[in-house]
Amino acid sequence: MDRSLQSLITGYLDEQLTAEQFAELESLLRDSAQNRQQFVSEVMLHDRLRATLMADELVSSILVSPTAEPPGTAGGSRWTRTSRWTGAALSVVVMGIAAFAILWNGFFETSAAAAATELNRLITANATETARTYHIAVEDVALKSRRKNRPSPEEQQHRPPKPPLNDAVLHVRGAEQFVLIHTLADGQKLLTGCDGRLSWSIRPDGPVRTSRDLTRFSHDLPGHEHSMTFLKIDETLQQLQRGYEIRVLPEGVVDDELADDEPDSTERLLIAMRRRKMPGPERVEIVYDVKTGEIRQIRFVAMPYGPDRLTIRMTLLQQSDFGVADFGHAQHHGADRIVIEE
Repeated sequence: MDRSLQSLITGYLDEQLTAEQFAELESLLRDSAQNRQQFVSEVMLHDRLRATLMADELVSSILVSPTAEPPGTAGGSRWTRTSRWTGAALSVVVMGIAAFAILWNGFFETSAAAAATELNRLITANATETARTYHIAVEDVALKSRRKNRPSPEEQQHRPPKPPLNDAVLHVRGAEQFVLIHTLADGQKLLTGCDGRLSWSIRPDGPVRTSRDLTRFSHDLPGHEHSMTFLKIDETLQQLQRGYEIRVLPEGVVDDELADDEPDSTERLLIAMRRRKMPGPERVEIVYDVKTGEIRQIRFVAMPYGPDRLTIRMTLLQQSDFGVADFGHAQHHGADRIVIEE
C-alpha cells in the first residue's frame, strides 16, 4: 500500500489529521476502490481492538477495585457515582461493539456461514492440475520476528539466509510440481523446484543439487513456515477455515487494475482475519473470479518468512504453458553443469 495513504489512515485513527490531510485522504479514497477497501479494513480492525480493550479494562476495574464500598457506608455516595459511571461506560462499550457488529456484517455482504460456503467453493475450483504462473511482490517488511523456536546454530549452518522474494516468479502445477525463480541483489537468478520425482536447486554458480526428498528445496516458498503454500492450495484454504474469521465483500470491491476486460466478468474479495493464538499471517486477502472461482490474486499480511514478517502480493499472470518436463531441473541449466544428488 502507498505509504502516504498508510500515514493518513494512521493519522485519522489517532485523530491527528489537519484539514489539508483530511482532504487528501478523502481524495485518495474517492479515486481508488483498493484504497477504500484498505481504509475500511483498518478502521474496522482498529475499532474492534479498541472496544475489546475498553471492555477488558472496565470489567477488570469492577472486579478488583479496592475503593468500591457498598451503599450505606460513609463512602456510599462515591461508590454510587463510580458504579453509575462504570455502568454507563460499559453501556457505551456494549453499544459500540453492537454497532461494530452491525457495520461489519452490513458492509460484508455474506454471513460467516455463507462466507465459509464460498471458501469451500474456492477449494473445489482451485483443485486443478493446470499449471499457473504467479508474480510475487513484497509490499512491506516488518521487524524481525522474536520467535522462541529459532533454529539451532547447527541448523543455521545448513540453511542459508532466505533469498529475496520481491519480483520472484512462481510456476506451480498440482501439489508437488513447482519452479520458483528468485532475482538476487546482483541480478542473477536462483531457481528451486520439484518435478514430482526430484526436488532441486540451481544457484548462479556451483553444482546443481537434487534430492529424492520432495520438500528438500521448498523452504523458500511463500507460506512454507505454516504450510500455507500454493503447492497445496486446498490445505492453505482449509487452514483459513480452521483459524480465521472469513468475510466476503460485495462484487466489484477490488483493485481496479485487476478488472477483467470482459464486461460480464466480475471479481470478488474474500478477507480472512487470523484468530488470536493461531499461527499464520495476520490477514489473508483473496481476489477471485466469481464465475469460475479461480484465484487471481492473494495477499498475505505479516507472513513469516525466515526471521521477518512480510506483506506479499501474489498475482496470477497466466495459465502457464509449463508441461511436466518443464518442472525438471534439466530444462533450466546447460548440459555442462555438474549435478549432485544429496
